[in-house]
Amino acid sequence: MSLPRMVTWAVFEDLKTHKRFTYYNTHFAHRGQQDEEARRLFTSPQQQWVNRFRGMPGPLPPPVETMTGRWSPTEEAQIAHMLTYAFVGSASTVHRDLERFLERTQVDEVILAAQIFDHAARVRSYAIAAEVRSALSR
Repeated sequence: MSLPRMVTWAVFEDLKTHKRFTYYNTHFAHRGQQDEEARRLFTSPQQQWVNRFRGMPGPLPPPVETMTGRWSPTEEAQIAHMLTYAFVGSASTVHRDLERFLERTQVDEVILAAQIFDHAARVRSYAIAAEVRSALSR
């Protein structure tokens, strides 16, 4: 699998049971698209965070070619920090990164969510995530 993708994640723990689970926000570009397209599609949630920081929450905006000039250095740093574990690259990279993460954290559960403006790209994202999940369980 060599599809561009992005993943952000967080580990949560149930305060009563202490069971840990991981929440993943995935983004995969369509087959044949390059990493640049995956990064372009990821500008939608980046813009949404900028808007939230500015007190203007709203629906997920369409992607733009670049975030240059759309955020301040402070906003860029805040978002970069929040998305520290966002990975951009191929589905094979997702497999490798998730495998390492699962080995490191030993979480019990993984939850996927995709924040992608284009519905077809979002649906494809879940299909690719299922492929990665299947490959991880072998």
